[in-house]
This record gives sequence, structure tokens and C-alpha cells, in this order.
Amino acid sequence: MALAELQKRKLQIAFEGYDFDGSGALDDKDIERVVSQTSKIRGIEPGSPDYEQLKSGFFQSWNELQKGADANKDGQVTLDEWYAFFDRIINNPTEFEQYIASAANTVTPWLDSDGDGKITLEDYKEFIISFNNSGKSEAEIAFKKLDINGDGFLTHDELKRHMQDFYLATDENAPSNWFFGRL
Repeated sequence: MALAELQKRKLQIAFEGYDFDGSGALDDKDIERVVSQTSKIRGIEPGSPDYEQLKSGFFQSWNELQKGADANKDGQVTLDEWYAFFDRIINNPTEFEQYIASAANTVTPWLDSDGDGKITLEDYKEFIISFNNSGKSEAEIAFKKLDINGDGFLTHDELKRHMQDFYLATDENAPSNWFFGRL
């Protein structure tokens, strides 16, 4: 089954969030930039144990993605390869659930700045800025859409559900469409 146009738009936003140099292909340099940007925003010093843990988590996820998406094995993932990868896993419920569980387990700890199990608006703003340099006002709009119950934070389970719905939802008005800040 082919991806819907809405899914492609959302996937392109996610892809562009990683593609720091705008080359149209993801590679190790882009992941290094994500790590660098995230560590700056979080105040994590390069070389520190926290930095190494952050870097390790991002590169573990990147290596898994690259293994599944880099069809021509050139060390890069193009937008077309990105689409093909997600089309394949979205249509394989077992593989998709494993991907979402792994991604949520990787993302939640670095989104939750104080480790209290609650991703706040400030945490989310840092996430959005580290990926796509969107303004804080855009992050506020997105967070309000994601915080469906209005309690002022997202839990791991809420985040996981939004991640899952981000990839699956074909409804233009689904709150999860805003996971990366803009649609």
C-alpha cells in the first residue's frame, strides 16, 4: 500500500528535521549535528558521560534506520529511501510496533529534561528547536495540539501514541500531525 500524500508531507518534515545541511540525504554528519544541537540546548558538555549517552542513543537509532532504509548501501538515506522504508514498516504491524517502541524509548529520556516522566512545554520547545529551529510560538501551538487532555505535559505513553499516529494518521486534523511542530 502506498503512502498517502499527508503521510508523505509529514515524513518529509521529519526528514528535513534531520537533514541539517539540506543535502537531500541523511548521513553521519547530520546525526552529529542533531547531537551537537541537542547537547547545546540541554547544556550538555561534549565529552561528558551525558553527551556520550546522548550520542550513543542517536547513533544507535540512526544505525538501525540506515540498516533498514539505505537501499543502495552508500551510507546515506535519501528522501525516497526514507519514504520506502516507512511505507514498508507502516504496512508491517510487527515491525512498525518494534520501531515505535524503540523510537519512543530513545526519544523520551532526552525530551524529559528532569527525568520526572513528564515532557513539559519547555522540554518540547527544546526538542522542536533542536530539530528544525522553529520558533517557540510554533512549538507552543504544536504542544497544545499534542496535550490532548490539557494537563500541561506528555507522558511516555502519550508520546509513543503521538509518534505512532504521526506515521499512521491520514486525517488532516489529527493532533499527532504536529509532532515535529508544523504541518
